[in-house]
Formats: sequence, C-alpha cells, structure tokens
Amino acid sequence: MGFTTTQLGIVYEKGNGKNGINEIALALKKSKSQIYRALKDLDKMNIVRIKRRGFELMSNTHTSYLVNNLLNHPNLISLLSGSSIQIIQECLSITSVSKIVDKTKLNNATIYNWIKKFQKVSIIKKINNQYLFNTKLWADLKNFIIEFKKFNDSVDPRVKPNSKIYFKNKDLIVFSTKTLENASFTAFSKYKEFGINILTTKNYYSLPFKKKNVVDIFIDSLYVVEKEKDFRNLLFVALFYLKNKKKLGKINNIILNNIKKILKGEHINDYPSLLEIKERAKVYNIKV
Repeated sequence: MGFTTTQLGIVYEKGNGKNGINEIALALKKSKSQIYRALKDLDKMNIVRIKRRGFELMSNTHTSYLVNNLLNHPNLISLLSGSSIQIIQECLSITSVSKIVDKTKLNNATIYNWIKKFQKVSIIKKINNQYLFNTKLWADLKNFIIEFKKFNDSVDPRVKPNSKIYFKNKDLIVFSTKTLENASFTAFSKYKEFGINILTTKNYYSLPFKKKNVVDIFIDSLYVVEKEKDFRNLLFVALFYLKNKKKLGKINNIILNNIKKILKGEHINDYPSLLEIKERAKVYNIKV
C-alpha cells in the first residue's frame, strides 16, 4: 500500500492548518474531485476520517508519525510516494538490491532510482555494496515506516476486518478467524489430514482457493508461527516436519532451521526441547 504525492500533500496541508477541501485543492493545484479520490484512499489507510463536511486526521500512531515527518521534512512528499516505502522497509536491516528485488518484485532500475534519491538526503547509506536505513539521522521516519507496516500487515480487502493476517502478497494471503470462511483451509487446520489431529481455537485459511499440498500447508504453518511464536504450534510444526521430512527438507526458513538444530540436540530459547518433541511424537507414532 503506497502513497501518491497528492495524498501526502493533503496530509501535509491539513497538518499545516489548512482545513477546507477548496483551500487544500488550491494549495495543491488539484481539482476537488482529485482531492476527494485521494481522501477515500487515505480513509482506507486509516490516516483520515471523511466527515459530512470535510475530513479529519486520525490520531493513531502511524498517522501521527507521518504528519510530523511531513511537517518537519516537506521533501518527503515526493520521497514517500509510489513504491518508495517498500524499498525503505527492506533497508531497515542491511540488504542488497537483489534481495530487495526478491522481496518487492520491483525491477532493478526502479530500486536503484529510489536508492539514489534516498542517498542524496542520507535516508539510506551504502555499506560494502549493501544498503541500510540511516536511523541516526531519520529516527522519526523509521518509526513511521515500522508503524505503517504494522497497519498494512493487519488489514486487507480480501478478508474480514476481524481476521488475523499472517502473510500476504498480491498472490496469496494466509489468515485465521474463529468463523467459517469462504476460503481454503491451511496450516494447522489441515494437519489432521496428515495424521496429526489437533484441536485449534481458530480456523486457518488461505486465498485464493487452491488444493493444498504438504509443502503449501507447512509453509503456511511457518507464516503463522513467525507472527505468533506459540510454543504449542512450534511443537506441532516440528512434528509435521518429522512426519513429512523427505518432502520438506529443502525449505529454507529460520524457524525450520532452528527446529533442525534442536533435533540434533541443541537448546534454543522459546522453542520446545528435543525431549518434549520426542514425548509428543510418541502420541502420533512419529519417529524422531
């Protein structure tokens, strides 16, 4: 979810004291209809609330950070538009252009173009052909990027507002609810079909509809435990891996890598121990 310069301009002008639609349209040299269209999108981002007469800025965390950043650095109106926020998010930890391409699916030219712009104002610094966000100079911007990502990760038009989202991109969304949904069961809701019958307090789903194979189900499980490091779920992930080891061995994931270390005898905090895995594996007749 990205911004247009018009949307950011509206937030800036509102934060700067301009209240009327006509006044803001004049300041931005836009038509009233353009302003209203931009406001509808900002409303979906929970940044403004449209009222019968005009609109107001929301008082949530990501909006507060955005307003303060724009008022202190008006040049961010152009620097936070389009796909720029996706790139900044990836640079919160040191990364390379190839990794940004993999994560965002943006092309090299677009990424390099934005990075050059960010480097000019020291938002991003280059370290041995890799890139890192400059927290020392742009701490408030980092706070906005983090909070806006949290918001984006928690909402999606494909699912109901009460859904818990674990993973999403344009091709897939993995989520849970306590109700029945018109979506494919996945993750722990499918474990019983593979011999691990467990009771869950919620239903795990994915969209679009797809016949899930063992790899799909396991990867979706990893998405869940990445967001919610529940001890019980980690234990069942370990059991599912052991039961389907031949088909799942090539998956590269930090949680799975930790489970493999535990199975070799290592102790990792907040994970089930080898003894606990062995004891539960006996219940399901799984060889450790």
